[in-house]
This record gives sequence, C-alpha cells and structure tokens, in this order.
Amino acid sequence: MVVVIHELNICAMKLCFNINYHTEWGEHLEIELIDKSLSPFDERHRIPMEYGSDGEWTGTYTTRKPTCRIAYRYHFEKAEYAIPEAGDFRLLEIIESTADTLRIRDFWRPRHSINGILETALFTNAIAPYGKIKPVKLKPNCLYLSVLAPEVNEGYVIAMAGNNPQLGDWNQGKPLLLEYSGKGVWNAVIDLSKTAHPLHYKYCFFNLKTKTIDYWEVGNDRSIPSPEMNASGTCFMIRDTPLRYSHTWKGTGVAIPVFSIR
Repeated sequence: MVVVIHELNICAMKLCFNINYHTEWGEHLEIELIDKSLSPFDERHRIPMEYGSDGEWTGTYTTRKPTCRIAYRYHFEKAEYAIPEAGDFRLLEIIESTADTLRIRDFWRPRHSINGILETALFTNAIAPYGKIKPVKLKPNCLYLSVLAPEVNEGYVIAMAGNNPQLGDWNQGKPLLLEYSGKGVWNAVIDLSKTAHPLHYKYCFFNLKTKTIDYWEVGNDRSIPSPEMNASGTCFMIRDTPLRYSHTWKGTGVAIPVFSIR
C-alpha cells in the first residue's frame, strides 16, 4: 500500500508507528525501515518497538529532511527466529505537510489470512494494477485514512458511512466518497475538529448513477476512539484492514472469499 502526503513546511517530521499484536514473554516487534530520501543511497534501519499494554506496540522515526520516501514493514522477533508480516513493504511518501508529527495506525498482516494475500504485489498487480498515487495535502488535526478494496465494479466507488456529518450520519445518499489512488487503495481525509468521538463507520459501494449505497461490507461497525491532539499540530493516519467483501459479491472476473477482521 502506497500513501503520498502533500505539503511539508518544517525541517523534519516525527513518525510515530502504532500496531496491536499480542506476544508472549521473550517476544517483541521491530520495524524494518528503508529511508529512500537520500537517493541514490538507501538508509536501512531496524527500529525496536516498545510495548505498552493490551498488545499495543509503538516505534518512532524522525525524518532528516522536510520530504521523505520510506518503505517499512513489521517483524515478529524471538530468540530463535524472526518473521516479517505478510505482504510487501508499506510505502510512505511525504511531499509536504504543515504538521510536525504523524501518528500512524497499522494492522498486522497475518501470513495465512486473506488480508495478507490481498496486500501482496502478485494480487494487486493482477487484480488492481492501474492508477497513480495522488498527492494529498494533509493539515494538522486531520485523519488520513486508506483502505484496500481491489474489486470495485464499473459505476461504483468506495464510500464511508458513519455517525458524523462528514460521513453522512448513516444517510445512504450522503456518505463520504473515497478517492482511488491505484493498486486497489482508496483514500479519505476527515477533519477531526468537526468529528464526534468515538467515530463509528462502515465501508460501502456507492452507485454513481442512482446516488445511493447498494452494498455494505459485512461484519460489525468499525470504530476509531478519540485521538490525542495537541497545539503543535499532529496528523493521524490509519491504514485500515481491507474492505470486508460478502460471499455474494462478485467483481469483474474474480470472486473474493469471505473475511471479517476488524
């Protein structure tokens, strides 16, 4: 999954990575990070993550320049071995931003689940190969959200409906329409200063002709708790788990198995 952020006016940016993964004694997580900002040279890092509670792990990295291009993925570490999560490296390209901190929420990609398969280049290149990643201007106290939905039929777009005016207050004719950025990824920006917390929502298929929601993803509502915002300006990013297709949904040439992981 590739994310491009537009507009950075400060000398450096602090990236705070957050992921939930339950471990046992002697186990921990690390971030394998490749900073491609200093092209033609790549700078490689292994960043140990710190454990908080309830499976929450955090790690930080500070960019050297006001722009950066980073590839990263999470590793499960144990004394005997280390295993990377499924899928390809996550890509983050920051072109510009007015914030000094970016808090990123990722979800672990299991190696033997449909979520892990959907994130591989083999799948996205075959099913959703088209589109260029578009720059997005991100402001402080805004949430930049992306979701993988590689199968969307012609005449439809992915949308978000939820308990907030920006998401249409669950009105089937007024959801927030997401923007396609290539490789099956859809993006949205939500102004957190105008959002009630916690935020409850679901992804859906919006019919561009009838201007209404025709299909909802399966499973329970998704939720986002109240984020911690500060005066210095913090951006938030959530790379959501893939859209949960129903077993009755069939795209243009492929049927997606049922999966439901929050």
